[in-house]
Amino acid sequence: MSQTQLTVRDRRAYTEVFDTVGLTILQFRTLLASETLAWEELEFGEEVDLKNDLCFLYSGQVADASTVHCSSSGSNSSCNTSSTSKIGSRIFGEVPFSKATEEAMYNKKNKKSINSSIGNSTPSKVDQVNASLPAAMGSNFSSTSSSPSLIGKLTACGPNGAILLRISTPKLLQLMNDDDQLAASMHRLPLFCM
Repeated sequence: MSQTQLTVRDRRAYTEVFDTVGLTILQFRTLLASETLAWEELEFGEEVDLKNDLCFLYSGQVADASTVHCSSSGSNSSCNTSSTSKIGSRIFGEVPFSKATEEAMYNKKNKKSINSSIGNSTPSKVDQVNASLPAAMGSNFSSTSSSPSLIGKLTACGPNGAILLRISTPKLLQLMNDDDQLAASMHRLPLFCM
């Protein structure tokens, strides 16, 4: 399939984010068709709850809703802007996304391990360490932190609002469970934010 049937926004998002992590155009189109990817347009001052989803700032300006108070002029130094050259500063929700994908991989691996070792009642040291990972990871992340990766709500703080591409984590995890190449590509995405 060619890129010509995609909108300008779709092509730009694919080129800047998804092609870079190794996603094929067919996989990208599947994500759009399955509504795993959805465009959201925000007016000035409008808030959006990330709900542990990953978001890409396509255009405009956004900031953490809990720490910013937008002025009517739309100028605020704590706003993240789409004109920023670093792609990582335009992706939000990567820590909850990484945590959710790690837990999904752990659960998938654990399921396979249980099915393959029925009768072996003594867990190995590796299994014991892996069992403690999700709880340990959860204790390291606080929703009250001001880190950009832990933002729960975004506010459009630019005078023209903002356009976001939301990536639904639950839908994506379901697709990643059946497609190892998609999973490998999407695991690379949070690395852009470092």
